Amino acid sequence: MKFNVKYTKLGNQFFFISNLSEWHFSCRPDYNEIWIKRTGDLTRKEKQSLQDFKNIMTKYGFTYRNKKSVYIGNIFYKYPEESIWEKLRWLVTKKELEKIKEIFNIFNPRFNKIWRSYKPFGARIKIFENVLYEKRNVNLFKALEIMLGNKKKIKCINIFIIFSPHDFDATAAGGANIGDDSITLELPNFKSKNESDLEYSVGVLAHEVGHILFRNGDYHTLIKKIIRKKKIKDISNLYPRCSVLEIVEELIIELLVPIGVLAQKFYKFKPIQYLFLDLDSLGEYYLNLKKGSKIPLRKYRKYLIWQLYPLTTHYLYKNKKIDKNFLSTLFKTLSM
Repeated sequence: MKFNVKYTKLGNQFFFISNLSEWHFSCRPDYNEIWIKRTGDLTRKEKQSLQDFKNIMTKYGFTYRNKKSVYIGNIFYKYPEESIWEKLRWLVTKKELEKIKEIFNIFNPRFNKIWRSYKPFGARIKIFENVLYEKRNVNLFKALEIMLGNKKKIKCINIFIIFSPHDFDATAAGGANIGDDSITLELPNFKSKNESDLEYSVGVLAHEVGHILFRNGDYHTLIKKIIRKKKIKDISNLYPRCSVLEIVEELIIELLVPIGVLAQKFYKFKPIQYLFLDLDSLGEYYLNLKKGSKIPLRKYRKYLIWQLYPLTTHYLYKNKKIDKNFLSTLFKTLSM
């Protein structure tokens, strides 16, 4: 699998404004805190602009119309800067287009300060790519393709780089909401020596690629059939803002990366410590689950990795694609 890495200033400005508007629960408050600290408090005009932007973003969201995504970020991330405003006018109303342009102009001075602080832009990308294309990580992505399949024979994944305000003591973050072959990847200001963070960041990228492979397969159909045929324990409370289908998808990919079996096999710096953090509390979570109590999704992920580690490892070493039998075992574990 190959990767096409790119970035634009306008795309990063969209992310900057979108994140500041806090229109979606996935927006990152830690980024906003850093940006505000570096550039000063928001003005009244900026606050009103962010509310206007939030209203527009909420209207379109991550939804689909006629089987096509209407997420505004698609335009800013996937097209060259010179064509973005022309493309956007076919998605939003004329009034909304003018309002978005106005908001971008209002935030130009603030964003330009942040943008300059990211220079040199190619440095952190080069550091990340040097690790990404190491043999063990190339093999990680090959194993990921085997375990999740590649039904549409995707040969290249487009990675749109968003520059994170974090410094080298942080890892990347990502999203898979911009199409069947594209993801966003938020890169902190890496230094060449923080190899464990770099490797974990490769795992974050692999996780987002996993979502693309998962959605391009037959998994949603299989999961829906299992849910209909069997009495499945309600797990929607683990993450109330997502469907059961989305939760199961997330849990399956977590079994693999960034701290699951693929990470343990292919990382140079084994992330086993992440599985052992708060290990004493996992026993308590298990007992609570048996009693019918609820635990947070972030804790449930680790619990599930431990529960299904032998089975997932078996599939990995036998070069087996996750199938109906695997999903059935997963649902039995979820229904405990």
